Order: sequence, then structure tokens, then C-alpha cells
Amino acid sequence: MRPADLLGRTSVRLALAFALLLIAAFAAAGAVAWGLIRQDLEAQADRRILQTWRTIATEAVDGPEELAAAVEEQLAAVADLSTVILLTDSSGATLAGNLQAFQGTAGWSNRSAMDLGLPEGSSFRLYAGPVSEGFLVVGSTDADLHEIGAIVLGALG
Repeated sequence: MRPADLLGRTSVRLALAFALLLIAAFAAAGAVAWGLIRQDLEAQADRRILQTWRTIATEAVDGPEELAAAVEEQLAAVADLSTVILLTDSSGATLAGNLQAFQGTAGWSNRSAMDLGLPEGSSFRLYAGPVSEGFLVVGSTDADLHEIGAIVLGALG
């Protein structure tokens, strides 16, 4: 029997349709799962960034020297540029941190490494806000999300 004759059979066509339906369902389930995983990881990263910002900001009541010391203490805990922190005074001069400058407003933002004056790399999720008489920016790279995305895509084939 020739392969062309096989496609003429109802049972073969039904089997192919069922196989395509299974593949589509698997792909859709993977896309939904990745969307949920990514959303949860982003929310978790935001909580971690905000917690770091609040931890440093609590030192503001003790004065700018203690605030700068808290920034340096947080930076000592990370060995690379996966976490960025900048503390400026009311005039915009840098008091402490591993960023050169930040041009932005209070609240959440996403910036590329180049926008932050860092070597090329991933983008950063940042939270910025006023503390005492200055401005505090805390951020984290989203490289982990890209790595997990590659793993999920690899698992889906």
C-alpha cells in the first residue's frame, strides 16, 4: 500500500488529527505554565527588591552616615552586579552605592544595564524613592528569569 493511500483512510486521518491536538494542547499548557511561573518569579523579585529598599531605608532615622553604611553593608553581601543600589543626597550627589547615577522618578521601573552605566548585560528591575533628605534606588537583574525561560523552552522541546 502506498503512503498516499494511507491518508485516504479515516482511521489514519483521525489518528493524525488526534496527534496534532495533543501537540497543540501540550504547547498551550506549556505557554500557560511559563506565563504563571514568570509572573510569580517577577512578583517574588519585586518583593525582594522592596524588602531590601525598606531594610536600608529604616536606617534613615539614624542619619545619612548610617544610611550610607547600610547601603555598603547590603552591597558587601553580593559579589557581582546582580544587585544595584544608589544613595544620593538632596542635591543628587552620590553618597554610597554601586551605580554612578540614576535618572528617574520614584517608583518601579525597568532599565537596561547601559542606561545605568553598567557593562552590557541584562536589564534591571528598580525601585526608587525618597529617604530622609536623599533618594534611594535598589534594583536587581532579571537574568534569572531569562535562564529559567531557556530551561522551560528546552523542556518543551
